[in-house]
Amino acid sequence: MIENIYKYSPLREDFFDNFLVRGSQKFSLNDPFELTPADSIKNSDEGKCINSYFDYSVFSVSETHNNLLMWSHYADEHKGIVIEFDPSKPIFERYFHKGVKAYNFIDGIKDEGAKKYDEGIYLSGFTESIFIDIGESKKRRDINAGFLHRVRYNRNRPIIDQYKNILEHFLIKSDEWIYEKEHRVILPLFDANSIVVHESHLDKIYDAIREEIKVQRIGNDMCILHMDDILMKDMCHFIPEAMHYTEKKSKNEFKSLCDFFKGWNYSNFLKDISKDPRTVFLYRVSPKAIKSVYIGCRAEKQDVENVIKKIEGNASLQHVDIYKASASSEQFELSFEPIFRLS
Repeated sequence: MIENIYKYSPLREDFFDNFLVRGSQKFSLNDPFELTPADSIKNSDEGKCINSYFDYSVFSVSETHNNLLMWSHYADEHKGIVIEFDPSKPIFERYFHKGVKAYNFIDGIKDEGAKKYDEGIYLSGFTESIFIDIGESKKRRDINAGFLHRVRYNRNRPIIDQYKNILEHFLIKSDEWIYEKEHRVILPLFDANSIVVHESHLDKIYDAIREEIKVQRIGNDMCILHMDDILMKDMCHFIPEAMHYTEKKSKNEFKSLCDFFKGWNYSNFLKDISKDPRTVFLYRVSPKAIKSVYIGCRAEKQDVENVIKKIEGNASLQHVDIYKASASSEQFELSFEPIFRLS
């Protein structure tokens, strides 16, 4: 297992309050070759993989914390931060197990075919027929959402049927990017904790959810939707047994039901709004997985003090070390000195 993994980022003080990071969907990735295979137009089997490109986002991290280009490109020209994560711990606690349950309910009767992938869950009182096919379940297993995967670099663009499963399509880049030493976590769009959208998309979201939802206006005609709140309200409308279910079943089983419901009910409108690069999908990282924070050499003194206060004032971050970068006077490199906190 890799020992260290790092995320370059602009300095956002609110990260130390909500621990939200962006997962980049296909239409917001900065490389126009991403998820665009060489034969994507002429290949008659394109639907098998290409449709999956629009269901997921990418969270990118690096093996190195001292790359000058990445500090410049991704950490606000050395005014931002680099967050070190412990790869031995789940970065995203939402993914505490690898299993993907397959559901196939007909009037409350569990389809035995679901056992091919998991034991399934029986809900008494189901009045609607709800399906998720076995192929979809296998695809989600192949993606292995929430876990680190090393990016592979190549001179040639990928071909749709070149790889054995859909995950590998997310992990191939031009060899000109090799300096990034990138690893990726693939995340379902439907599992975002919050989504930033332009207000022009709200009508299609209302139509899809069919429930009154609260939005937080943040300026420039942009809004934040908190998906967990929407999910519980929506589930209880479609599945009245959902609240009773939470009282009788384990959290693992209830999460599996939520994943199924979101994938079934939200995928289409999420794909639609993801085509707008202004749409931002936000996911909560686990503070337990954060090891260190490196502050850029051009960060303002007040920003440095604010980061220290944020970390010191958060009980879940008392284990986190803080370092300040400085530029070498003799070489093109950075050095990092620990900041000693009073605690």
